Amino acid sequence: MAFEGRTPAAAVQLFCDHLNRLLNTTLTRARLGFAGEPGHRAVVDIRLKEGVDSFVGLKTAGYGLVFLQLAQLVTTEAVGRRRHQLRTVRYRYSLSGDPEHDALVRWDYSHEQEHGFKPWCRHHIQGSLEVRLPGGVAHLNEFHLPTGYVVIEDIVRFCIVDLGVKPLSQDWDDILRESSRTLRAGLATGL
Repeated sequence: MAFEGRTPAAAVQLFCDHLNRLLNTTLTRARLGFAGEPGHRAVVDIRLKEGVDSFVGLKTAGYGLVFLQLAQLVTTEAVGRRRHQLRTVRYRYSLSGDPEHDALVRWDYSHEQEHGFKPWCRHHIQGSLEVRLPGGVAHLNEFHLPTGYVVIEDIVRFCIVDLGVKPLSQDWDDILRESSRTLRAGLATGL
């Protein structure tokens, strides 16, 4: 899915606007914003209204308060005359019991060029959760458990369905499905 705009900042803002609509109708009233220089690299991360914290507290049904972080490093590149297309270079989505400590679980991705010669999977899951193996206990951080590319819609769905976070609207499932369809169809082109 390509987010495009007349300027690098417009492409990044289109991405933020799309995700803000998604998040603000399903999971949280927190807003996404970006910092950095669109056109070079821009960090797109979730922030509270005050823009102070990059974690959002979510009340789960039976597990207490968890803290969600959604962060992406993006670049833009010129595609044609006066069009700039957004590309995700790296993302990290994480859930923590306390934002001051390691994530319980996090989903990481790095683009092939960003990943370089690191031997582990570019798409992986890690975290501080314990993993019980026949020969002992390890922590998920000791592994780079392979995944596919993870979209924010799937993180929202996990929070609502598996963690029991109360959705902001009754039609949250339709909103997630429509957002996924929009992204797959490549309809996010801004003027």
